[in-house]
Amino acid sequence: MKKLFCLLAVTALLTGCGIDESTVSRASVPENESSETTEAPTEEETEAPREEVTDAPTEAPVQETEPETQEPTDQPEEQVSEGGEIDFLESYKSAVLKACEPFEEQGYGSVSFTLYDVYGDGTPELIMKTGTCEADFRIAVYTLNESGETVQIGEDLGGSHTSFGLNDETGRFSLIYGHMGSGGAFQIEYQQGQFVNAGEEVEVEFSDSDDFFAQIKEKGYRYIDFSEIWISDPDVRTWIYRMDENGNYSDDLLEEYEGKDLRFFDQWLESQKQ
Repeated sequence: MKKLFCLLAVTALLTGCGIDESTVSRASVPENESSETTEAPTEEETEAPREEVTDAPTEAPVQETEPETQEPTDQPEEQVSEGGEIDFLESYKSAVLKACEPFEEQGYGSVSFTLYDVYGDGTPELIMKTGTCEADFRIAVYTLNESGETVQIGEDLGGSHTSFGLNDETGRFSLIYGHMGSGGAFQIEYQQGQFVNAGEEVEVEFSDSDDFFAQIKEKGYRYIDFSEIWISDPDVRTWIYRMDENGNYSDDLLEEYEGKDLRFFDQWLESQKQ
């Protein structure tokens, strides 16, 4: 199976179809042309495809079947129903499976996801990155409404060559990007119905992946754990990417499963109990 990644997923995003501009900022993640440390997937039968599949159909439309977008508010609706606290993890699991449906129909695509408390209210939001290649990857943030339904907050963000991270000083959710020797990171926050850059965006020039990670760390950013479901009919794989103590992707911590596997959510819940 194709073991594709490389760092960007944590760097899996280093190479790809192209850079997509978002309402928030540039999106991408590191990878020097000459660096193969975090290069995207190869076509070897033994390697697992990741977010960087250069042979992915660039014209394949990404069907939109994601959860409805909620009306903008500065704070999320109360996530509690009349019967008590809503099981947000079950709702988020359903949202991930729904996001996979258009890619299953067209036979190709990727859904990456993680959990992070974007609002800082104690309940994590679901953050998903979906698409078929770097040219059309998009990132969206979801929360729950009063009925326990998963709804999108704000608009999509560009996801080209980009992965999930956080800022060590503020604890804000961040996007880390890099491609062809240039990269950077920025924090995001929700303002008046959309996500915007929070604070100053940092930019770096790097010679290879190790250089990129060192500079991003020095700037106060780190990657966070996430999972990816990769669909390449008839093969469907799930990877869970774990970061080391420095907030960098570690191949030794990579988990791989057949089919659409959602154990990332249960593992996240267990980690919160520790």
